[in-house]
Amino acid sequence: MAFPPAHLLVGAGVAEVARSIAPPLPRWRAWAVGASLAVVPDLDIMLGLALGRGAEYHGTFTHSIVATLAGALAAGVAAGWRWGLLAGAGYGSHLLVDLLDDRGRTNVLLGWPFTHERPFAIARVFPPVPFGRAGGLRESI
Repeated sequence: MAFPPAHLLVGAGVAEVARSIAPPLPRWRAWAVGASLAVVPDLDIMLGLALGRGAEYHGTFTHSIVATLAGALAAGVAAGWRWGLLAGAGYGSHLLVDLLDDRGRTNVLLGWPFTHERPFAIARVFPPVPFGRAGGLRESI
């Protein structure tokens, strides 16, 4: 899992690119939506905690292309194609950041539900949050 501010910043940056493709989205709203949707996939941790299963669901169905497309489609139906494009870009940026973190196998299930194969990181750009080590999140900050 990459450091959460990386998701926020990349989500806002991707939103700016989406704005250039699908104007006239208001900048501050586009950035807020892109950044917010970029952290939504990690809410699967909350699901696991609510069900008493800890981080068991982290990196599962919410970290897939199917979830990205479903979110984009839902936003497109609810608010129009421009917002659908922005939603897909913001949410999808989370998967990209996770594929660029500093480790071997990622927590991304790109092909879910068709495959449960976890791809390897494609580059070492973002440091991961060291949950398993002493210091954990505090050490990352």
